[in-house]
Amino acid sequence: MMARWLYVACLITTLVRIQGIEHICNSNMFEASCANDEVIVVERAEYGRMETGWCRVTAEGGHIGCSNDILFLADAKCSGRRECNFLVGSSEFIDANTQCNRDRGAYMSISYSCVKVAYHPFAHCLSQTQVQVTSVEGFISSHVTDETGCGSSRTPWAINGKPGQTITVAVMDFGALSRSQSSSGHSCNNIYGYVVERTVEVNETICAGIERRQELYTSMSNNLEVIVVPQTQRNDDSLFLLHYKVLGCGDLTPPAHAWYKRDGATATIGCHDNDNTWKLLCNGNSWDGVVGNCSAKPVLSADTDKLFNIDLPMKTLLIVAAIAGATIVLAVLIIVAGVVCIKKYRHESESRANSVPNTLVFKPKLAAQTMPRSQYHAMTMAHAIPGTSTMGSVQQACTMVKCDRRGQPYPCTTLPSSSQWTAQKGTQQRPQRPPAPLPPASGAQPVPSTSTGITRTSPNHPLWNQPVPEDQVTVDGVYQNPDEVIGTTFRPHQQQRGTSVDPDDISSYYAPTTGHKYFVLERQPDQSLEESQS
Repeated sequence: MMARWLYVACLITTLVRIQGIEHICNSNMFEASCANDEVIVVERAEYGRMETGWCRVTAEGGHIGCSNDILFLADAKCSGRRECNFLVGSSEFIDANTQCNRDRGAYMSISYSCVKVAYHPFAHCLSQTQVQVTSVEGFISSHVTDETGCGSSRTPWAINGKPGQTITVAVMDFGALSRSQSSSGHSCNNIYGYVVERTVEVNETICAGIERRQELYTSMSNNLEVIVVPQTQRNDDSLFLLHYKVLGCGDLTPPAHAWYKRDGATATIGCHDNDNTWKLLCNGNSWDGVVGNCSAKPVLSADTDKLFNIDLPMKTLLIVAAIAGATIVLAVLIIVAGVVCIKKYRHESESRANSVPNTLVFKPKLAAQTMPRSQYHAMTMAHAIPGTSTMGSVQQACTMVKCDRRGQPYPCTTLPSSSQWTAQKGTQQRPQRPPAPLPPASGAQPVPSTSTGITRTSPNHPLWNQPVPEDQVTVDGVYQNPDEVIGTTFRPHQQQRGTSVDPDDISSYYAPTTGHKYFVLERQPDQSLEESQS
């Protein structure tokens, strides 16, 4: 009895779902059921008049506390099955209750659990030669084999541990208590199954007995097969469970430059190059202890549950974290320095570009779309440098054109080199021959050169046919005068034919490649002139 209660206590694990204690009066049905991958295991069953307050008393006399153990009866009707039901107070109960008066209101007190068992669907078992269990400890049910065929001789259950582990198998025989009540006793004529260890060629027979729990076999290797004989081939309809458990720890793989020795539940690891050794103890299915690194001086603790997945100590982790942090900070500083240098370089480039005033290249097409017609013609004609092609003239002659007072430059893009355009006072180069006169616009008369050597290049201006002195300029004119002193600013009269001109709007430039000086007026024409042009 004591052994049975100790076993019941051991079942209170994650494999067992306890249902509690129920009290069922005479002439009432007891019903129990579990999930598909569970079976009923009755833990305790009594019948009689154990306490007051349960069920109605029909007669006087007798005494309280009269009961009989009917676990054998509950095992025969429920244990090992997925569901069961029976009537309390039947003739079987009366025969079992010889010590108590049935008129004292006898009842049944019962407690049971739903135990999880190895389970696979029928179709799965048909397609396999073995059915692998998935846990290091569990139960194999004869009821599952009767329903699905899993665990039969065609598809035996396979229990596999790690090298160095062993497997133990025990049987819970739910027909044993009934046999102990009869004269049949123990007989191996009723075979439940077989435990097969192929590596050592052992075939252990599982026989029906008279003990509810019986240890069967402990393997010598880490692999077993369990074969369950179907109920149709057994001598009675008793059900049973096989309780398997993988014991011990698996063999360890030593780290680099180390040796390994095992003595049962103790393992020793040492270094080949020195006398350092470490001992590990097996606790359950994992090793506990400290493992050193033979290739380095620091001794590192090991997570033996993961078999030598080494965890660094806190000091080493702090060093690694500090190095990683310093690396990140250095990388950020390098990136910031690079960005600053790039911005500085761009700023200096822009400053150098802006340090050369009025250096822009003229775009005739864009100018035609955005500039007044008179100003556009003036700019176009000013770029026709004698001695060069028209295309080359546009690229070379459109040089240092100032922005107007509103900050709007002429539409130009690429800058010429500084050697192409200079403005040096006192330096003068004359062309080999006088420049050819610029062609007039459509519908305009040819423009004669004035005695002063100034050519007016805007044929649409109302003063086109009027001679202009060297020191005078119209509001939209661009002129060439090689005789002008280099580097001086062209100063026209403030009032010229009713037009107001600001001297700061006029600049003079010198092109050493042609020997010509250009006077460019950048101010927009007055409204009166625009009206006269239209």
